[in-house]
Amino acid sequence: MEKPANHTLVYDSECPMCELYTKGFINAGMLSPNGRVAYGCANVPVTFDNQRARNEIALIDYAEGTVTYGLDSLVKVIGRSFPLLGKALRWPVIHAPLNVLYSFVSYNRKVIAPAKIFEKRGACTPEYRVGYRIGYILFTWLISSWFLSAYTPTLVPLVPASGFSREFIVCGGQILFQMVIVRMIAADKLLHYLGNMMTVSLIGGLLLLPMIIINSLIPVAPPVPLIWFALVVTFMLMIHSRRVAFLGMRPWATFSWVLYRVVVLCIILL
Repeated sequence: MEKPANHTLVYDSECPMCELYTKGFINAGMLSPNGRVAYGCANVPVTFDNQRARNEIALIDYAEGTVTYGLDSLVKVIGRSFPLLGKALRWPVIHAPLNVLYSFVSYNRKVIAPAKIFEKRGACTPEYRVGYRIGYILFTWLISSWFLSAYTPTLVPLVPASGFSREFIVCGGQILFQMVIVRMIAADKLLHYLGNMMTVSLIGGLLLLPMIIINSLIPVAPPVPLIWFALVVTFMLMIHSRRVAFLGMRPWATFSWVLYRVVVLCIILL
């Protein structure tokens, strides 16, 4: 396996996902130990598009004197170690959807895995694309609703039976309710907040998945899923509060987030 010592990835060092996969390339021998450098710290001997590098990870090829961006950078790294896989990833039928997926994640990475300081000067913050953000919110709304609808049967009879439609409406109501509140306290951060909020919902759904799987194999008494659900909600509250602080917003956003859920729960139980 060849180690591309003449290649350097210019990555977002404040993005946990970017940190993870670039380190994985190094550990796997697909990049040399010094094969990555944080954005803003690279000594680039060729023409370099700083703005594009914020949106799409850049790969500097010192031997060829070129720079590639985004998915093409990752494919080039992978292709040098696994040529057949690299060729397959360049096929239009595979490359096109993967490129859309890459952009979807990259433009939303600051709400998927936020930095401790929102829009820090000089940081590798991607360009704000409203379409990608709204798409992310809709996607996580759909997935979170599915997780909740799949989990509620484990809580019966402690909680009334539910279906996807009710959970979809409840999650949508949360989005609308928070839109009203956040517009009053930090309108300029509305979609940033909603993106973070829906990531919290997605994390919560993923944490419910193990119990959903266990219950499908071995039915579990309702008190156990209820306790697990309470622990997941507590964890969600913690990360929601943390993300609100990262955005520089007042705790009212977290308070209203909890208030909505309490009111909905009371209505369901009545």
